[in-house]
Amino acid sequence: MKQDNESSENEYQAALIACLSSNDLTRSYFPMGHVDPSDRAEHFLLCHCALVLQAMDELCLAAPEGTSDIERYRLLWLRTFHRPMAVRAEREGARTLLAVKVLDGRGGCDPGKLALRDERPLSRSQWRELDEKVSAARFWSLPLRGKHVGLDGAEWVLEGVRGTDYRVVQRWSPNASGKDAKFRALCLHLIRLAALDSVAEPIY
Repeated sequence: MKQDNESSENEYQAALIACLSSNDLTRSYFPMGHVDPSDRAEHFLLCHCALVLQAMDELCLAAPEGTSDIERYRLLWLRTFHRPMAVRAEREGARTLLAVKVLDGRGGCDPGKLALRDERPLSRSQWRELDEKVSAARFWSLPLRGKHVGLDGAEWVLEGVRGTDYRVVQRWSPNASGKDAKFRALCLHLIRLAALDSVAEPIY
């Protein structure tokens, strides 16, 4: 088992190094023009996020050109010592969907392989409440990165698509009080919609 874990970690490190040497993988998930490829810390984070999304078999969230009646939000929750988790909520016309994916690794290093996948529709009231949380957080005007960073904590990375508009916002272990409180509340709302209490604890 230890040898398997070391092999998986080595594969992840090799994939991360390859990603850092090129913008191809990050560009396939995060549209250029919304991120700064010259920012080394940002590039490292988005490479890690792209590798996690790839392991989850997720696609780029941005809608194709010419698409207008579509709205999507995807939270990627990367806790240093716990399993990576993604929650995606989307609406296209009258159709709504909630998709949840969990890997078996850790958010701060080798993310592992897909261990859980679940999809189900959202009710109108659930989508309306999500929309209210998005508005309250002023998600569409938030800057990409906050000022707080750390070593042992969690990356909260939330993407949004509304028609042809796209935004990605990252915060490091946002506090329940202060300027990131409503962003945290929005992300926690998505986590609670996933209804996976055993996976979602602890929250940090």
